[in-house]
Amino acid sequence: MQGIFLFLSYMVAAIPFGVVFSKVVSGRDVRHQGSGNIGATNVARMMGKKWGVIVLITDALKGYIVVSLAMHIGGVWFCNLVAAVAVVAHCYPVYLKFKGGKGVATAIGVVAALSWTLVAVCVAVFIIGLLISRRISVGSLSGALALPIAATLLGGNIMIPTAWFLALLIWWKHKENIKRLSTGAEPKFF
Repeated sequence: MQGIFLFLSYMVAAIPFGVVFSKVVSGRDVRHQGSGNIGATNVARMMGKKWGVIVLITDALKGYIVVSLAMHIGGVWFCNLVAAVAVVAHCYPVYLKFKGGKGVATAIGVVAALSWTLVAVCVAVFIIGLLISRRISVGSLSGALALPIAATLLGGNIMIPTAWFLALLIWWKHKENIKRLSTGAEPKFF
């Protein structure tokens, strides 16, 4: 049962809502616009902030739903495994030949399912990083780094290895942003 649920969790979390909405609403593929990323930031730049928020919410919801359902199937360890699988699925979706997003919104969803306190801390750190730098990538990297630190200090249902895995995966997926930040070439969001 748990193996089947893991597979289904991957398939659900791999749904690329940015691509789906961009094709259905605008007839264009977000992968061929702006940064080429399938996430909320690129969708917002391409289709407007309203659609960026919709993609952010749907990408977060898919993570939240699979982890919330996992609580009825297994213990905390299983929920953490499903959380990791969900974020990996978004970053490496089978539907897009394993070329997906950066995992931030889906990570917000899985962390919210495990601990509202931790997600509140990470979102607060994200907002501070965004407001100071005016760059989504800085907010995302800051929020991701805050996750294992906050998990260590505050506890909760997220295991420390899971928190570090999610943080490192998000940093890995932002490697191009980090290069642009180091050269001053990363665009501002506002």
